[in-house]
Amino acid sequence: MLGPGEECDGEAISTQHRCATGFTYCLADCTVACTQCGDGEAETTPTGTELCDDGNLLSHDGCSSTCLPEDPAWRELASAAGRRRGRW
Repeated sequence: MLGPGEECDGEAISTQHRCATGFTYCLADCTVACTQCGDGEAETTPTGTELCDDGNLLSHDGCSSTCLPEDPAWRELASAAGRRRGRW
């Protein structure tokens, strides 16, 4: 439960404090901090480290828009006639 003047308390985080990008976490002094997913730096937080941060918020490039690694995967592209065109 949040006490007077607290932005967070362990897992409870005030609904007034949300990060535009990245993840919200609670500091030891009961204030909210944010990682900035997409800034090109894998930041360490009290709950762990961003697993990847490639400097953008795009998915499907090896690092997701939420700074989680993505497994490379091929998928076949087909032309309008249904023939193979290549891989993407």
